[in-house]
Amino acid sequence: MRLIILISSLLFLFNSSFACSCSGGQSFCYTHTSYDLTASCVVIDAFPHGISLKVINVFYGSENRDTITIWDLGGPYYMCNDSLTFASAASLGGIGDTLILALPKIGTVENAWDVVGDYRTPGFQCDAYRLRVVNNTVLGFISGSPYCYYLNNCLTSYNYDDYLVDFPIKSLNCQTWLISDDLHLQELLNYHPNPTSHKITFTTSERGTLTITNNLGQFVDSVSITDNQTQISTDNLLDGVYFLTFQTGRSTVTRKLIVKQ
Repeated sequence: MRLIILISSLLFLFNSSFACSCSGGQSFCYTHTSYDLTASCVVIDAFPHGISLKVINVFYGSENRDTITIWDLGGPYYMCNDSLTFASAASLGGIGDTLILALPKIGTVENAWDVVGDYRTPGFQCDAYRLRVVNNTVLGFISGSPYCYYLNNCLTSYNYDDYLVDFPIKSLNCQTWLISDDLHLQELLNYHPNPTSHKITFTTSERGTLTITNNLGQFVDSVSITDNQTQISTDNLLDGVYFLTFQTGRSTVTRKLIVKQ
């Protein structure tokens, strides 16, 4: 009898660990097409069993509404505490957070709060279905092979403005979305906020010269970058589109900046 109890206890612990931990998983790039909608959104409200989000961009699927609602997953739950947390729509993000989500649409009512046509949080998954946008940078398991963490070549950050342009094309080949040289360039030029009104914070591990030009290609200003973080005033710039070109001894990269005073 004691042996049976011991074996049962070990099986319970094994199942709990297995259900709530992952040794690998597919990237957001790979998995998003297995859902009904992929979109960037801002959380605008939270209420019992759900959250509301304002839709910014739709990458996959069809959604004509300006706002969508995501509801809790509901049971049954895995045998661990984390499964209950991930089953809550509120776990996706708080009010004001910008997210990029892959979501299943509710086709049939399974919980008292379900609304057909709305969306349901996927709950605990080893594969990525959520990315966060912080300081104009997309964060999360964006792309790479399931073993990229062991190879140290996962794509886990990306400039948000570039992501909006690149994702529809580069997601066609997830495993080779970025080669190492491209990844180096992505990390070379990071700045926020964008759009900006008064200043930007420029972050880099390199040293070089940052040149600002207008949308006609005319020179506006240049700044010598000697620190990892540099504050750059935009008070003297008129509203419009500008281009930042950062040149080091090894690389040159250019990105867009929008000024709205």
